[in-house]
Amino acid sequence: YTEQIFAMQLEQLGTDYVDVYMLHTPPQDPSQLRLLWSIMETLYSQGRVRALGISNCDVNDLREVFSVARVPPAYIQNLFKVYKPGEQMASSEDIVAMAHENQIAVMGYSVQTEWPHVLPPPQDPHIRSLAAQVGRTPSQVLHRWALQRGVGVIPKASSRER
Repeated sequence: YTEQIFAMQLEQLGTDYVDVYMLHTPPQDPSQLRLLWSIMETLYSQGRVRALGISNCDVNDLREVFSVARVPPAYIQNLFKVYKPGEQMASSEDIVAMAHENQIAVMGYSVQTEWPHVLPPPQDPHIRSLAAQVGRTPSQVLHRWALQRGVGVIPKASSRER
């Protein structure tokens, strides 16, 4: 089934390989995670995937992948904002540091959104004060903060002001 889906995705993209193939949100069952990672490694071994990635993961998911991976992830894409830098759930361990220690690139999304129901970072008085001090917009300060942590950012704006 996975092979059919992957073949369809390649056809839709009009290519015979992808640079990065990501597991989006690892399953809670560790045996399923191991099975999925193994399937992705097969695609990698066939040369149809050049690197493997994982998104929306936590430190425990990453450890589980490390424990079975012949091909470790090269890329992590996670929620990343000042209130939750890199973790999908609250954790005392820094997934960004763990990724960097293992030479894994980290990409952050939602740097300026309020999800889950917290003050929108661009409206945070601390962010606004910093932005005023350095002559930048709150959005620029937030993106620069992520970059300075070694996290690439996926910017998105629904309005020019953002």
